[in-house]
Amino acid sequence: MGLKAIPPNFESREPSTPEVSAPTDHSQPLDAGGFANPAEPLKSAQKMVEVALKDEREGIIRFSFKTPGWDNLAASANRLLKFEFPTIRDIKVCERLIKTNVLSTGLSKKALETLPLHSLETIYVNLWRAWFGDDITLADEWLSLFLLAEDLDGFQLSAMVEQDVEQLGLRDQGAMHSYYYRGALSKEQMATFLTGHGYRTDYLGATQKLEISYLLCRRLTRPLPWSALLNKLEPADLKRYPRLAYLKALYEALGQKKWIVQPITPDTAFAQLNQLSQWLNHKDFSRMGAAYHLPRPVKALVIVEGETEKLLLPMFAQAMQLDFNLLGIHLLPAGGKNHVLSIYRQQAQTLNCPIFIVLDQDAGAIAQEIRTNFRQGDYIFTIQEGEFEDLYDMALVLKTINLHYQPYPEVTAYSFLKLTEESKAKGRVQALKVLWQSYNLGSFDKIDFAIKYTETFQQSQLSKEVLAPPKAIRRLIETILTVRHSSKAYPGF
Repeated sequence: MGLKAIPPNFESREPSTPEVSAPTDHSQPLDAGGFANPAEPLKSAQKMVEVALKDEREGIIRFSFKTPGWDNLAASANRLLKFEFPTIRDIKVCERLIKTNVLSTGLSKKALETLPLHSLETIYVNLWRAWFGDDITLADEWLSLFLLAEDLDGFQLSAMVEQDVEQLGLRDQGAMHSYYYRGALSKEQMATFLTGHGYRTDYLGATQKLEISYLLCRRLTRPLPWSALLNKLEPADLKRYPRLAYLKALYEALGQKKWIVQPITPDTAFAQLNQLSQWLNHKDFSRMGAAYHLPRPVKALVIVEGETEKLLLPMFAQAMQLDFNLLGIHLLPAGGKNHVLSIYRQQAQTLNCPIFIVLDQDAGAIAQEIRTNFRQGDYIFTIQEGEFEDLYDMALVLKTINLHYQPYPEVTAYSFLKLTEESKAKGRVQALKVLWQSYNLGSFDKIDFAIKYTETFQQSQLSKEVLAPPKAIRRLIETILTVRHSSKAYPGF
């Protein structure tokens, strides 16, 4: 299906009924104070969205969609702010919202997977506009520019452009297929490619760095109405969607700086992008992300085997007076040691920051394979004691068992050791599984136990029974810090 969006103004949203329920607090063009003036809100969000796409063989084809529910749209917007490689993230987010709201029987799951990226983006933008109308404010352009600055800070520029070009033309037919636009592209090639897919090209002269100019064209052709969405968020939404709460705080900070009253033009865009990037790397900005429990900007990625490490490492760091979010340390659970290698290879090809890998003792073969193609500055930490659970403080393990699971009789250090020896259990987790069976506590759940262990540790800290994490965990966190501080300082563009 060689469908193309109809540029530059989309034929869309011809609702079956004009009445629907709408968002409050819309944004209009900005006033001199830097914030959007509240506009007349839409009386109703449209019940149906119709998007027209041009097919090379069949002409114009119209697809119908229901208007996303508010929670559906807010959750989608929150996913767009996830720290993930932009092209992969954006395609997943677009497809998910479209699949949820499609009404046309002709747009099956299989057909959706053949839609070109520019068609997906057209549909996605129109699903937003069903709520907020067509008006795009200066604030929306500034927020889009900031999100580009954030992506450029976290990911390699060349990888971003290469993947974007590949995906944008991958499902096209004829001369606009990405096959013809591989490698380093000239300004003329970029202009042809962007025009062929319905994107503006005037930003190609914004800077001599053509790759950045290309991304400016992509991001500023169809900005999402971010300001209207942020203005509609209720306190419950801010609590439920922390990344949106963070973006709203950023939006307000931009207003205070008076930046968002300044138009973004081809002559100013690069300097404004650089300005945002420098602000992103200021220490005050890290505090903004930490306030919403987000590591922003990300300065180190820590790949761990599972959710247990993701849950407990930040807590242990906090006990050492360290805040992973403030330090920009992002934890990524691999879902098991067998996935660590593939995740590392993906991240190593795209990330700007160092990668720290935590592996259990039995993952030696995986560590060896990772080292065959290891980036300078990355680090593998092998837990010599066994698994992460083997680093737990034994006194707190016993307290957690007796306090939260209430076995009878209570488990003591002696009874736990005796049971471990008799069962010949290898490692803390296996010993706990045996204990659970012995006491008829059901199946041992590592995540549930980690949560309960966290509560016990925090209670012990409050009562000053335990003031610091176990020595082995302190060593692990100190090594993470060393690698994080090796991250290069912001070099600018």
